This record gives sequence, structure tokens and C-alpha cells, in this order.
Amino acid sequence: MVNYRNTRKIHQFVTIGSILFLLASVISGLLWAYAPYLYWADGYMKRKDEFPPQDISQARLSVSDIILKAESRFGKETVLQEVTLRSDAGMILFDVRYRGEDGKSHRTLLDANSGDWISPLNKETALRFARQYVPDNPPVEAVSLMEAWIPRKKTTGRPAWIVRFGDAGETEIIIDLATGEILEDQDNIRRFHFFIMKLHQFNFFGFKKVLTIIPGLPLLIAIITGGIMWVTPKWRNYAKKRTVRASLKSESSQTEAVSIKS
Repeated sequence: MVNYRNTRKIHQFVTIGSILFLLASVISGLLWAYAPYLYWADGYMKRKDEFPPQDISQARLSVSDIILKAESRFGKETVLQEVTLRSDAGMILFDVRYRGEDGKSHRTLLDANSGDWISPLNKETALRFARQYVPDNPPVEAVSLMEAWIPRKKTTGRPAWIVRFGDAGETEIIIDLATGEILEDQDNIRRFHFFIMKLHQFNFFGFKKVLTIIPGLPLLIAIITGGIMWVTPKWRNYAKKRTVRASLKSESSQTEAVSIKS
């Protein structure tokens, strides 16, 4: 028979553990959901310091010029898939998407006025792109090139520049080596936010969401032990009644036997 007292202790222990996990989940969920109102700065995920707008009509290169330049650089088998004109980092750029001789799609940047290839970005150009996202022109602490930067929501890496600024938030801007696009930005508030996300999902030590079994297991144990605690008294009462009935039946049988003998 199950030890009722031990079951009760296990139930109390795992219930307290479940409550702690649930509290962590509720608090981190609220902080995550209401981040824009609680601790995110105004204008988050927008360029904080726009460069003067450029007149894109000043682009000097034509589509035929772009085709010739692409074939000259990447080979005669290059096929242009898309060409987009954009103003970025104080420059007028052609964002060129092409299929190379390897059969894969690639993107690269071309200066629409000088005809110079911007991609892959050098250190100075990467810093120019990164400064668009940091206000007050803080000093630069470091600029480093990563061969395979893996964004948080991706599984494959891509070459990127990491620009670290010396502002109060210790801001880091990650810029794509080929396109100049911002891949991620980090500062003290964002680091706190990503910790909250990990806490809510129990996404630690590279396990991603596998650790969510930790709060689920105590809940399962609490349900099982709670069920045992609920059933045990009823079973005991039932067993006791059966014993009493059997005893009464036995006494009744013995009384009848004595009567018959008499």
C-alpha cells in the first residue's frame, strides 16, 4: 500500500517547485509582452540618426551598366534577378540580386554614382552603416569581422561586422557584410530583454525549448501525487467498510450455525 505520509511530502515539495516555475513564467511573460511600454526606448528598431536624404534621381548608372559590371566581376554566366535603388548611409546604392555561376542567389551593393562595388563592406563603410542606429555619435570601441554570425532566430551563420560603441548602453550593431543591413542590435536593455525571453522559454545551455519539460514534470508529479492523496482515504474507507461487512457477515454466519445446532 502507498505510504500516505510520504506521498503528501512529495506532493508538497513538487507543488512548491511548480509554483516557483509558474511565477517565473508569469513574470517573465508579462515583462516580455509589455516590453515596449516598460523598458524599451522610444523609436526602438528605427534608425536613430538619419543621414541627409539623397536624391535617387541622381543615379548615373543604367541597368545595362549594372549588367556589364556584374558579368565583369562575377562571370559571364551571371544572371540578374532583381535590382533595387536605395538611399542608405548617405549614399545612393543599387542593391543587386543575382544568380552566380554556382547556381545560388546572392546580393551585393553597387554605388549608383561612382560605379564602385560596396560589397563586401570594408571596416569604414560598416561603421558608416552602423552609426545610423546609434544616437549622439558615441565613440567606437571596436569593429570586428565575424565569418559566421548566427542570428538568434536562425540556424546558419553569415559574415557580419560587429561594431561596438562606447555609449552608456554598451551598444553593439551587427551589420551584414554583403548588404549593409542591420542583423541585430544589442545594448544593456536588449540584453536584459533577451534574458527575459530565455527565462520564459527556459532556453538555456543550448537546449532551446527542451528545458520546458522541467516545469512540466513537477506539475505532472503534483497531479499524480494529488490523485493518490485523494484516492487513498476513499480506498481506506472502502476497505474498512468491506472489513466491517465481512466481520458482520462472519458473526451472523456463526450465530446461525449455533442456532441450528441448538
